Amino acid sequence: MEIKRVMALGAAAITLTLAASCSKKKNPTSPAVSGTNATVATVVVMGTPAYSPGFASDGVFTMAIIPQSSSGAFVPVTAGQVAFTVDSAKGYAIVVDQVTTQQPMTGTLGVGMNFDGSGSMSGSDPSRLRVTAGKDFLRRLRASKPSSLAFVAEFGVAAGDDYYFHLWRDFTSVGDTAALFPAIDSLSESGATPLYTSLRRTLEHTDSTLSASQYARCILSFTDGGDNDSYPQDTLGAIIALANAKHIPVYVVGLGDAVVTQDLVRLASSTGGVYAWADSANALTALFSAMGLGLSQGYNLVQAHFTTIPPAGRILNGRVKVTSGGTSASAPISFNIPSPKAKRAALKD
Repeated sequence: MEIKRVMALGAAAITLTLAASCSKKKNPTSPAVSGTNATVATVVVMGTPAYSPGFASDGVFTMAIIPQSSSGAFVPVTAGQVAFTVDSAKGYAIVVDQVTTQQPMTGTLGVGMNFDGSGSMSGSDPSRLRVTAGKDFLRRLRASKPSSLAFVAEFGVAAGDDYYFHLWRDFTSVGDTAALFPAIDSLSESGATPLYTSLRRTLEHTDSTLSASQYARCILSFTDGGDNDSYPQDTLGAIIALANAKHIPVYVVGLGDAVVTQDLVRLASSTGGVYAWADSANALTALFSAMGLGLSQGYNLVQAHFTTIPPAGRILNGRVKVTSGGTSASAPISFNIPSPKAKRAALKD
């Protein structure tokens, strides 16, 4: 099922197209707890708050959360069951406008894992925590959707055409860790950041390898910088158009301050995916794990707005709280308020 929402942005409006995880239809056998009154034990924050283009005037943002029961099952909730608290002493308040439940699809999940292998990775992730995070993502899929398939690819390494799409391991059962884990161990650091050409190759390979009628297809992309080495035709808009034409949502994890956040938010939200930002490599395992949980079980997409819009550049710490079945659970969240004139230059490796 495809859901379209329109958010008013002053005199203008934008339409966000949100895919139901990697699917266009609901899964009646998903592990979600039915209804909205199941007891909630924990809350996992799946993505970073994604600010609307008109945030400076409307204060609107969206974010993905995963409430869970004590058994680990996904709990769908409504807007009245979600609340935010942020630096209340400074007078900031958030109103929840809408919650959309995204559920996984029926059939086999096929995920293309697209890793940044540019030279800057040696500085942004010197302990190679992306390796641990990638393996944990696969473990999440194996636990909830053992029939899932995944491939491991990297850009910025090797030479020739492989520089844009170096396939360490093609689509393989997530249960075959003997094949997939060594592929993740092979991730490297060299070259620049041909993110968009790599994503085009990733989408094309996924589409030509797995049939849309038989598989739930999606991409998980990871980068620590902005695109700076793609073919001229491989623009952000072209990649979004291709992903939508092939019905393949792109989920993105960005690392560090060099990523062009607004572009990655647009890439994820415009194709039906979720964007998550890690301030350091230490956060990668939790974010990759949350992505795996959301793709395999489902998540709630929350749309909310600040009643008083914080100034650009302000960092606010708070919590998101979910109440269901007579119990409540919460998780920490940080708001890094964007600047209209934020740097958009790509990182030069």
